[in-house]
Amino acid sequence: MSLNIKKTMLTTLLAIILIAVLGTILFNLWSKPDLTKDASSQIINSSYPTDTPVAFSLPPLGPDPFAQLNATAVDLNGYIADQRTNAPGYSGSVIFGMRATPEMHSKFADGSLPSFWLADNQPFSGVLLVEPDFAAGKDEGHYAVKAALDGKELELATSSNNFTNTVLLHIKRGERALLSFRTTAIPEGKHNLNFMLFGDIYNNDPGFQARLSSADTNITSYEVYVGTTIPARKVAFRDWSVTSNLPGNDNSFIVNEGRIDADGGIPLWTPSPFEAAKKVEYTAIINNSSSYDREYCLSALLDYQQIETQNNNVVVCGIVRANHLGKFKSSFLTPTQPGIHTFQMIRFENPLNKTSYNNTSPRTTFSVRSSARTLIQVK
Repeated sequence: MSLNIKKTMLTTLLAIILIAVLGTILFNLWSKPDLTKDASSQIINSSYPTDTPVAFSLPPLGPDPFAQLNATAVDLNGYIADQRTNAPGYSGSVIFGMRATPEMHSKFADGSLPSFWLADNQPFSGVLLVEPDFAAGKDEGHYAVKAALDGKELELATSSNNFTNTVLLHIKRGERALLSFRTTAIPEGKHNLNFMLFGDIYNNDPGFQARLSSADTNITSYEVYVGTTIPARKVAFRDWSVTSNLPGNDNSFIVNEGRIDADGGIPLWTPSPFEAAKKVEYTAIINNSSSYDREYCLSALLDYQQIETQNNNVVVCGIVRANHLGKFKSSFLTPTQPGIHTFQMIRFENPLNKTSYNNTSPRTTFSVRSSARTLIQVK
């Protein structure tokens, strides 16, 4: 066989291989589902802050907004609505709920919220509903959705398959948002899973009423069991008790510079402007006027991103003794970007216990609440 014939055969073979590879690539591109047509893909997947959140428009979906979704619902943690709908600067009430997909194997026991059983390293998946009922004179709202596993930030992915720790929503009057999601893989063990909805995230009104309303973050709580053998969770609690409790402030949760007024009042924090990259000290004040000790875990958010609370930990835990006031002191560095930033803390009570609606004893019920938002101005 001559050299020219061999070269011709080799060239032909390479051309056939190249055509086959290109054909495979084009087939995959053609057959890949178009995720941009899914309504939930219109949800924003960027971290706060952002200059211009992308708006989306969803038509009313009828009395059951989950009915048109390809996900069998097992639970809706329903109407969690703030009653101060006429508070200046506040957006009114909002429905915030979650329904899990069937493979989550939800179970109910003793009237408690559902517990979910997952296989090892399986992600949690479902649909979140955000439906505002705006106060008079307000026609749109900006929201941030976050998830936490045992107090630690948990990333979410929507139909765009991009994971993010903060999902931003822009909702107009008459609209509701349905957010199909999945989390990253959840490790073996028993966990507390929370979904948090922060409203009016661009509201920099320093007024007392607007600030106070920001403490009413909507938070849903669920138990998640992963694997067949569930190891016991271990939490190290420090004693935060410092003095006797303050009457009239039962189980209050305020974050400020450590100030307590002479009359026992605990004021909201209104700090002066800071330089960039400045150390800011703060104190979380928890009043326990109960006849029993209370256990808590705390996490901190700066611009809705979880930051270190103490000693490289994002979650710290402590006990406030019966009839005592508890204090947790720490600090953070201000952002380098000039402007208004937000600081807020999340408090997890009874972190090792069960979530429940009808448990009459707060001594054994896991619950979550947020502090009022503090505005941090960087010069």
